[in-house]
Amino acid sequence: MVTTSSQERGARLRELGATHVLNRSGAGGPDAPAGFDAVIDVVAGPRLPGFLAKLNADGRHVAVGVLG
Repeated sequence: MVTTSSQERGARLRELGATHVLNRSGAGGPDAPAGFDAVIDVVAGPRLPGFLAKLNADGRHVAVGVLG
């Protein structure tokens, strides 16, 4: 499962094997989970608090690159 900022990137991620593609807010339709065990964040911009709020208990946030 991944998030992306555009439909074009989402299509490419599906080609690479992603089973679920969510938009940057974490919304992704009726089968999207309510929370996540891990978030790998390559931006860590102003949406960071929202990503942290979506972590399950004992979930992990990994900041790979920080632009904002």
